Amino acid sequence: HRTITVGNGQFHVLSCLRDAGSDYTGRTNHIAHHLIAESGEIPALVAAGLTPADILLEMPWCASWTDRPRFFNPEEEVDLRSMSPRPSCAWERLTGNAEFARLPWSPTARRGCYLIIPPGVDARELFRESLREIMTQAWEIPFTTSLEPSDDVADFRWIGLSPASPLRSLAEASMRPVLDLLQPASLSAPGSLSTRPVAEPVHAAEIP
Repeated sequence: HRTITVGNGQFHVLSCLRDAGSDYTGRTNHIAHHLIAESGEIPALVAAGLTPADILLEMPWCASWTDRPRFFNPEEEVDLRSMSPRPSCAWERLTGNAEFARLPWSPTARRGCYLIIPPGVDARELFRESLREIMTQAWEIPFTTSLEPSDDVADFRWIGLSPASPLRSLAEASMRPVLDLLQPASLSAPGSLSTRPVAEPVHAAEIP
């Protein structure tokens, strides 16, 4: 989930990047599917209890593309309000304590943190549950479940990393807190949540 400023408008870009097999030369290939929401759509999504992570989980993302290059038709527009929020208890299953869902909102983490995600755990579920802790600010948090070496870390507040990620050493050497979910006993109690507005994003991609 990225926030992008274009002129005077802000847009929310939800992206799914996945392996698409091999191309005609036998080299690895990938497909990127992006869904864009205008800022005017967000209040209705908040009222419906839908977070960016809900959309990422519910959207039927493309796994391949065999059509010719073309523009999408109006009838292909995705109505995000048609999606339904689902209950989640991912933090309790993983750590034994549902209150740990508040950790990314703690004063030291809310402006930027890393989460070390155990194998087999869907980081989107964890983000969905955490974002619901303060629904009014759920769409103000840019996040990624898989940081790439070419990504600008400042584009994201919450960053999920696998334990074997080559970027883990950089994360642990950064100023951002690292929440190691492989070791729940190392996590501190989150305490009560502040509903004060989140500060402006560390960085928002801008297109002139």
